[in-house]
Amino acid sequence: MIPTLDWQRFSTGRDRAGFLADLGAACKTPGFFLLTGHRIDPALVSATFAAAGELFELTEAEKRTLSLPSRPKDRGWSKIGTESSTADNPHPDRRESFGIGPETPGAAPQMRWGTPYRGTNVWPDLPEFREIMLNYFNAAQALSLALHRAIAADLGFPEGWFDARFRKPDASLRLIHYPPSRGLAGSRARWEPGRMSTREL
Repeated sequence: MIPTLDWQRFSTGRDRAGFLADLGAACKTPGFFLLTGHRIDPALVSATFAAAGELFELTEAEKRTLSLPSRPKDRGWSKIGTESSTADNPHPDRRESFGIGPETPGAAPQMRWGTPYRGTNVWPDLPEFREIMLNYFNAAQALSLALHRAIAADLGFPEGWFDARFRKPDASLRLIHYPPSRGLAGSRARWEPGRMSTREL
């Protein structure tokens, strides 16, 4: 079972030692955990879900204009059947996705050098979509950077050990849509509002 951790135990100082022990156990055993008490505005999360739904309800022709084949996974729209969870998986995943990252001006060195996870975002012509996604991206990234202070403490480092190393983190936000499986009556599509892992930071 995936453990659930309450971020307030650490961020308020209420139970820092207990939180660190649980965090370390979660990272070393299942490798995943759910985080509550993170204080990301529920209205923003709901708006992100709704905006993702609007995006994936566009026609394929409309979504194709958002595809950036030269920058797989980290920017733009990817069609169903074009991605796989692992490199050695012969069966592509039945999902479509949309990637967003830090906005980098076209004249920036990272753009000229083709730095991974740096580039320009593409945006659908949907009201407030860009603003909602960047607000969610920034909130999730701030939480991720704060969480690294707890990770550093669990590893026996000073809490700020990661701060200087993640001044410009290679973070990405991915919206993922799993369409209903064929032949399953009553199944519904599911939107995943975003994913940000320590690997992507």
